[in-house]
Amino acid sequence: MGGRIVASDKVLMTVELASPTLANAAKSLGVKIGAIDKDFGIVPIDPDRHLYSIKVSPEAVPSMAADAQYRGPFSNPRIGTYGPPKSGIVRK
Repeated sequence: MGGRIVASDKVLMTVELASPTLANAAKSLGVKIGAIDKDFGIVPIDPDRHLYSIKVSPEAVPSMAADAQYRGPFSNPRIGTYGPPKSGIVRK
């Protein structure tokens, strides 16, 4: 990668979920469950406030209503190393 920033094929969304499941996240956003990245899953941001992050296909993201229980989309760039690896250090 050599210091390049590569955009992800998904965007990050923050959703408010009382019960954090992929089905509830899809329902909250108004998208089909297949639009949500199942490998990324649901990542807790602030579980006490019921806030979670999910990755969604950008074309599936709806326009945000004023009373929506989600925020986003947020960019999700892949960040690589800066410069060549130093000898003796193994990076995956």
